[in-house]
Amino acid sequence: MTEQQPLVSIVIPCYNHAQFVQESIQSVIDQDYENIELIIIDDGSNDSSVEVIQEMIPACEERFVRFEFRYRPNKGLCATLNEALEWCEGEYFSPLASDDIALSHKTSFLVNKITENCCAVVFGLSQQFGDPDKRYFKEIKGCTHNFNDLMLQINIPDAPAAMLRKTSVLKVGGYAEDVKLEDRYMWLSLTASNEKLITFPEIVVLYRDHKSNTIKNVRKMHESRLEVLKKFSNSSVYDKSIKKAYITCSKELANTESIVPIMMVLKSKNLNGRGLLVVLKALTPKYILALKRKYF
Repeated sequence: MTEQQPLVSIVIPCYNHAQFVQESIQSVIDQDYENIELIIIDDGSNDSSVEVIQEMIPACEERFVRFEFRYRPNKGLCATLNEALEWCEGEYFSPLASDDIALSHKTSFLVNKITENCCAVVFGLSQQFGDPDKRYFKEIKGCTHNFNDLMLQINIPDAPAAMLRKTSVLKVGGYAEDVKLEDRYMWLSLTASNEKLITFPEIVVLYRDHKSNTIKNVRKMHESRLEVLKKFSNSSVYDKSIKKAYITCSKELANTESIVPIMMVLKSKNLNGRGLLVVLKALTPKYILALKRKYF
């Protein structure tokens, strides 16, 4: 059976996820798709990640057609993914964060979709979890993504639920190691090269919601988003995308701050209805906003 299946390279980059990484690895072992190679790279963790990963090596060597575990000093996520690309032999490439869980049909479902549609990337959906009693996901219809839309979108396709064609990734030079948001950069690079990216409305991965998620740091996410957008400053929608990024960040910060969001509105020249609403929100006493979030 494995000889007839395309080889899929699954990559787990790990950094300080000792309490989660075994569950992530086990979810790859439990895939209903057979022809998988797995590479795990610990990116300089200072917890016990290396030790708990080593406990899983015998099971991995038995399960996968190729397997590699590496650990070395920290280089960052993009450098880690590029290192994995050099080792991988699969036709398809699918990174999985070391605190996420792939549902058992993730690989088989995405392989079928990327094969049927002859595209560079296919996505399923991620279902967020953290509290076992609170599981939820964002409904979305299947859609094809284009460059201009991705430049203007704050919420982009789900990286944990992605499968990429390796040749397409290599064609755009892999991941940019001078940015933090590796997925946003990759989706923009591919669509800028007229590659096709499609999302399908099927939950294929569980995204772990915890306090250290980068996405919860509003300012850091904003700075990282600008960093990526500047890579595409020649785009006809660049100025509009920057304004959209600033208004989104200022709106989120207005929940807890006053001066910074107002300054961001003025700096970005978002002096329209949305900008004025942010200013009004920032000037509203915070206890009123807290009551609104709690009861309305």
